[in-house]
Amino acid sequence: MSTIALSIKLDSSYKDRLSRLATTKKRTAHALAKAAITSFIEQEERIEAERREAIASYEDYLETGLHTKNPEAAKEAVITIRSHLKELATTPLAHVPDDERPDFRILIIPFGSSGYKAWYRYKTGEDVVIVSIKHQREDAY
Repeated sequence: MSTIALSIKLDSSYKDRLSRLATTKKRTAHALAKAAITSFIEQEERIEAERREAIASYEDYLETGLHTKNPEAAKEAVITIRSHLKELATTPLAHVPDDERPDFRILIIPFGSSGYKAWYRYKTGEDVVIVSIKHQREDAY
């Protein structure tokens, strides 16, 4: 991979903090800054990909109209889904981890003859982020 030189202007307080941290970690300030920038870019790219996936999922819903035609069943489905999602506030780690992304989990929500799957992201100490909710008969996330 080729590299380019990049100049970043930091407030003096950040520069001092970076220098102290580099000394403590026995690394260069350059290495720490590079790692931080790399991590930030990867995180933002993941968030952007998730946003695009959510928009595509919603557009698919608008296009296919995949939803229940029974208003009473729809109300019951919403009540059931909300009830199960509330569990995530106290037990976010109790559900099936995603094989490919360890900070993502799948909550199975039984309803009728099949049910729903809620795909969510959770890291210890952070909020639960619901990425998508799909009927179990729909394609994978």
